[in-house]
Amino acid sequence: MDENIDRLLRRIHRGSYRPKPARITEIPKEDGSKRPLAISCVEDKVVQLAVSTILGKIYEPLFLPCSFGFRPGQ
Repeated sequence: MDENIDRLLRRIHRGSYRPKPARITEIPKEDGSKRPLAISCVEDKVVQLAVSTILGKIYEPLFLPCSFGFRPGQ
């Protein structure tokens, strides 16, 4: 696991990291139609979470206290 993270970090630092295309599947809706659902691979989810965490720490102090949308824990 640590070796995979180390390789991923090296690729990010070199600028060679490229996210893989999401796997698209369809899930049924109550009305019988289907909704597309994009599923990222684990490696891309790790990068997404890291970027979200870093950006959250940077921008959270700039948000108004009355703003709650897309802000977990608010």
